[in-house]
Amino acid sequence: METNLNIKSESMLNKLNFRSMKKVILGLIATVFISVSSFGQKTQITPTLIGSIHNKALDNIFKNESSFNFNSTEEEFKLQIINHNNTFLKEKIEMLDINPNSTIITQNYNIEKCLSLLNTDKLLSVNFGKSQKQKGKYLEESNIFDKIDFLFDSKVILDTDKTTLYKIFQDYKDNYQGRLSEEELLNKVNNIKSEYYRTNSDYSKTNILVTLTIMETCSNSLEWFDENYYSNPIYTTNAVPVAVVGADAVGVVIGIAEGIVQSGIQNGTNVPVDGASVVTGALISGVTSSIGAGIKALSWLTKLF
Repeated sequence: METNLNIKSESMLNKLNFRSMKKVILGLIATVFISVSSFGQKTQITPTLIGSIHNKALDNIFKNESSFNFNSTEEEFKLQIINHNNTFLKEKIEMLDINPNSTIITQNYNIEKCLSLLNTDKLLSVNFGKSQKQKGKYLEESNIFDKIDFLFDSKVILDTDKTTLYKIFQDYKDNYQGRLSEEELLNKVNNIKSEYYRTNSDYSKTNILVTLTIMETCSNSLEWFDENYYSNPIYTTNAVPVAVVGADAVGVVIGIAEGIVQSGIQNGTNVPVDGASVVTGALISGVTSSIGAGIKALSWLTKLF
């Protein structure tokens, strides 16, 4: 009997493809995170966990459509979304084992900032537009490559990290400009991430924590959109908005860049940045910009009365 059970178990495992297995693993990570949190214990922050929380946050919005009042103005509706999301993320962040810089983290809950991150069209056009580096504009008006340069110039990431992130965001730009499909983009991002992991896994190093947090947010969000939108027959029968997935990747980099700025204001530019606080704050920005992309992709604003 035991032998038969082992054979059956092995057979079932063999039927799982790579993506299915990854979903199971991410589900287990999230389950463990929730279980530990329920006992009031803290959970160590890792890029993988941030990616998992990111996707749980998207589920918290888009799988709870009935929680929102569509009989409202666009601004009222977006404020509902922001408050719902911020409440969810605050609960998750409280359970992370970090000694947070509260200012770096809480600035990402700012309503005005969140509203700007929900503006997917502007976010994409600015960040995949022309460089503004010569004008000294790194954040709101700079493109994504300028922002990555800022991370490097601030000594938060190394040259090899910058090169890797450039590759990823060039792929995002190609997707935005219609030269790369969402499926091709997902494969490229996952391949680049896997290659980076081979030689970079020490999360105690700020450059690795930051770089992998960006990568995990990118790959997890792309997989969420693939599962819940692009591969869903309900939505593929309609016109698909172009390249909304780039917004999530932009949001997490914005969060990190603004965290670096805030750290410099508080501690001076010669004091090392607190990587854990920066990436935790970036989680909020990344999720918010991803929600903006989801609202556009699912045409939620057209449902407002």
